[in-house]
Amino acid sequence: MKYVVGYSLPYFHHVQVGIEADSPDHAIERAQALFDTSEIWDDTPEHPLLRDDFDEDVDAGAALVFGIEDTFSIEHDFPVPDSSVKRLRSDAKARAAARALVAAYQHGEANGGSIDWSDLDAAYELALASQG
Repeated sequence: MKYVVGYSLPYFHHVQVGIEADSPDHAIERAQALFDTSEIWDDTPEHPLLRDDFDEDVDAGAALVFGIEDTFSIEHDFPVPDSSVKRLRSDAKARAAARALVAAYQHGEANGGSIDWSDLDAAYELALASQG
């Protein structure tokens, strides 16, 4: 059998974004609009992301408990990962692309300024993969 095993912990998600507005009410309205369109986390110059953090709610009293969310036969595929996992994977690939680009640049500096195209090609492929 295949099992989807999950757990949940009580957390507070704290997000702060900078917003210029004529009044507190307008600032809150703008933040709500950004949240509704999932743009509040975009970290733009117009609306800089100042905090995006999770804090466990230690007063909730809930212990870490694992549970079976779903069960499948061996022949069945696991469900497609949701958008949170896709974003984590994309972010990891973007960081790998950045590391590969830095390594290619440093390797080129060590070789008198000549960058190996295969190093750049590898960084490029990683960057493409990060775009989903």
